[in-house]
Amino acid sequence: MDRAGVDRAVVSTVDEFIAVSNREGNDEILRAVAAHPDRLTGLAAVNPWFRQKGVEELSRCLEAGLSGLKLNSHLQGFVLSDPLVHPLVETCRSFEVPLYAHTGTPVVAEPFQLAELARTFPDVPMVLGHMGYTDFWYDAVPAALQAENIYLETSLIDIINIRTAIEKVGADRILFGSDFPESDLALELEKMSLVEMTGDERRRILGENAAKLWR
Repeated sequence: MDRAGVDRAVVSTVDEFIAVSNREGNDEILRAVAAHPDRLTGLAAVNPWFRQKGVEELSRCLEAGLSGLKLNSHLQGFVLSDPLVHPLVETCRSFEVPLYAHTGTPVVAEPFQLAELARTFPDVPMVLGHMGYTDFWYDAVPAALQAENIYLETSLIDIINIRTAIEKVGADRILFGSDFPESDLALELEKMSLVEMTGDERRRILGENAAKLWR
């Protein structure tokens, strides 16, 4: 973050800690946020297959200071539009926090599936991770146009699609993301420097929108 000139990052766990070992991973994120409260904002990862235990784990994390929910339906084994996830989304609603969802992996992590979930919970902000990269990039903007509570996140996606999203969805609903360490933070920032946009749009996408969304 220091090398790339990033003031603050939203972080979450990966791999087995998203899929199975939720509590262990979330505790690591809680420790990181506590150690660097001025630099890190944390998301809880909870697998909806844990059902009530998952709701309790999400509530524990949000009460302890994390700022939202991270879903990866590809790793967790469910379809984003499945009612299985509704109890976790209802918990987000009760705590007034957003959720971030990985998208781009068939057949369980498609943008229109998140759009269906977003229409079911129009008062819960939802971040469409990676704008559908790799397999569903062409659905990201149409999905966001179906639900005003969807935000598009820019990691991994190409410059042309980011520019299209600014034009069709608006800069207020676009968030810079790096997906580090899958991608490189400095490289993702360099990519954004090549996207044609106004200074105001750049400020919103690179920080102001995230600050508002994640508080």
